Amino acid sequence: MEVEVEKEQELESDHTITSVSVTAAQVEKVLLDVDAGKATGPDNISPRVLKNFAKELSEPLANIFSACLVEKKRPAAWKEANVFGFRAAAPPLISLLLLSQEWQDSLEGLDTLVVALDIAGAFDRVWHSGLLAKLCAKGIEGSLLTLLEDYLHGRSLRVVVNGRTSTPV
Repeated sequence: MEVEVEKEQELESDHTITSVSVTAAQVEKVLLDVDAGKATGPDNISPRVLKNFAKELSEPLANIFSACLVEKKRPAAWKEANVFGFRAAAPPLISLLLLSQEWQDSLEGLDTLVVALDIAGAFDRVWHSGLLAKLCAKGIEGSLLTLLEDYLHGRSLRVVVNGRTSTPV
């Protein structure tokens, strides 16, 4: 599942990123910043548990994330999402800006590149090969690009209304 990009495509960045590393300290920092009031995901693990056990979970989670980077794929269960609806008062652009600021604040002092992948129907209409070629042009290569390609395939979501969950779509 390697991405092929035309050789003539001009690199839009002076730098390339072929891989990333994940440390337990980074994972712990992110877990401590989790909003404990958010809903659970398909795994039914409460964000409160993630936050309260950040120190204990950081090492095993860092190992799992590192294995994903080495294997260049994510577990199928991580491609599932529960959708609880949206807030009409918060347009997607504002939500994205708030998330970007939150990520920047939590990764303060580290070089940061954010690739936002939307699970809404609009994202599903994006030409995936074109997106991957654009990421490659921005300097994303190797196992990291392959991992992002894996993210694009086999995703599903379920709608949750009044505590009832739909079948995956």
